[in-house]
Amino acid sequence: LFRSQTTRTTMIWGSHDGKDVHLVTLKTELLEVDVCSLGAALVAVRLKVRGEWLDVVLGYESLDRYVNGGKPNFGTAVGRCANRIAGGSFELDGQRYELERNNGDHHLHGGTKGFYSQVFDVASASEKEVTLTLSEPDGHMGYPGKVDVSVTYELSGGELHFRYSGMTDKPTLLSMTNHAYWNLKGHQAGNVLDHVLMVAASRTTATDESLAITGELPEVDGTPLDLRTPRLLQEAV
Repeated sequence: LFRSQTTRTTMIWGSHDGKDVHLVTLKTELLEVDVCSLGAALVAVRLKVRGEWLDVVLGYESLDRYVNGGKPNFGTAVGRCANRIAGGSFELDGQRYELERNNGDHHLHGGTKGFYSQVFDVASASEKEVTLTLSEPDGHMGYPGKVDVSVTYELSGGELHFRYSGMTDKPTLLSMTNHAYWNLKGHQAGNVLDHVLMVAASRTTATDESLAITGELPEVDGTPLDLRTPRLLQEAV
């Protein structure tokens, strides 16, 4: 995304489902971050490198691309539940709940009306921090319970921090994450196979041929997914 010349922290970027969509810009001397209230999406993350601003996250340049024809969950908060729920159903406290099946036989990333498609409220915004909130009713996409969630992005020097919270009025499932795509060389600089990655995890979640989680937690030792020490991505894929 182009670097905005405005000094405003928050601007109206457009509208969706009858609600204004805000674009909030957070700033430090080393980092600038654009956050969109549609899906609480990261639109741009500009890092100052050798005096130049480098955008290291993929994002669309207009709200229209997020709404019409863009990739679902592109840089957004993901929920109610990230990843697949096999068979589009689950049992909780002896009761079975049927969810929307939007990925073959499975429920993926909260369904077609998951967090990515909803306009969050900007609860607070300052130069270095923004908190966005969303309320989903009981039964949304088949999930039990009303949930009130918040997503906070905060800058500290050259660091970007994510904080998620949620409250519900009855037992339910809630597992949130962010779906940004990163390229630390700049979003127009090709693939990321020359990046070095470290993940402090000794196990991974096994999946079947449809990418649904099986419940097994195999050890990563001796596999390409062993990233407990820094490793070149090209060696791991």
